[in-house]
Amino acid sequence: MFIICLEILAISVCANNNIQGIQDDKEEIKLEMFADDVAAFVRNRRGLETLLCTTNLFSKCSGLEINSEKTECMLLGNQVSLAAMDVISSKNIRIKDTVKILGVYFTYNESQRKKLNFDEILKSIKEKLQRWKWRDLTILGRIQIVKTFVTPLFMYRASLICVQKDTVMEVNRLLFQFICKGKDKVKRLSLVSDIDKGGLKAPHVESIIKSQRIMCCKKFADYQQSNWKIIFSHYLKNVGSKLLLRCAFDLKKLPINLPIYYEECLRCFAEYSCVSRVTEEALCQEIRNTVIWNNKFISIQGRSIFYEELFRKGIITLGDLTTKENAVFTGFQIITSSSLTSKEKFQLLAIIDALPARWRQHLKTCNNF
Repeated sequence: MFIICLEILAISVCANNNIQGIQDDKEEIKLEMFADDVAAFVRNRRGLETLLCTTNLFSKCSGLEINSEKTECMLLGNQVSLAAMDVISSKNIRIKDTVKILGVYFTYNESQRKKLNFDEILKSIKEKLQRWKWRDLTILGRIQIVKTFVTPLFMYRASLICVQKDTVMEVNRLLFQFICKGKDKVKRLSLVSDIDKGGLKAPHVESIIKSQRIMCCKKFADYQQSNWKIIFSHYLKNVGSKLLLRCAFDLKKLPINLPIYYEECLRCFAEYSCVSRVTEEALCQEIRNTVIWNNKFISIQGRSIFYEELFRKGIITLGDLTTKENAVFTGFQIITSSSLTSKEKFQLLAIIDALPARWRQHLKTCNNF
């Protein structure tokens, strides 16, 4: 019943044009909700006043009130409205440079973020392992304790925000020190390997973090709507958004700037993606099916390319740039095309000129397609 009542407030806020949130093209983010935990994004003073007025009206109708002791405000961006700050102060809402949402601390201060999110976790891990340390457990039992009580504790935050290497190394040290009852007695690679390969399937923190980053990309690709996807898509709109996950991309060659967390996600995805394994020595069929956009082997001035107009006209793979005889379109064929604008013709000529020489040779020798 509580969730149903709260949904009425959410609908009212999202439908109110006076409350402006984070705007991205046609999408707007105003609220993020989980059970009774609500995070609101407001752009200006007018929106803030309207939001507070709406919540007060909701309180009168439902009897539910905002817990002022737990309500906090964090100012985003470089330009801070003094008028908005006056409104916040008048409602006894605390302005903080660090906020906690669903157990995770967010702040602009990187060292503070590390301290609040992971230093406490490391202390908790030490305490948990200390309680189990003197129990007469087998090595398999100790590995199971780590998997059940320690790894989830660390991964909850590590899956949502960036983790520094020294933190990961410290977690690994604590885990294997507990598993081995001191110094490593066997190679860690042997411990983390699968049982059928002679290992004991101990948790490998780096691999777990990587799998979480890859899962982020996988969830981004599905059709379920979510506000975080709007933000991710905003950063990727100049490279085709979800199309990027079908491309053999090199993060360093993409003409975009990304937050560190999204960089990690895409780097891990590219490392294990099948499409990223295409090489300059690829076979003919692989070359024909290769997406030309954001391709690390097709670059202009050191940057991979994506032209939305050509993409919308159905030019996606290298096969779309070749004839039935596997010959790449000539300059004459492109210039005389009536379906392309002048700008698109020059873009297409530049793409063909940027194709790897070996791909051209492979295409010339293919006679089976």
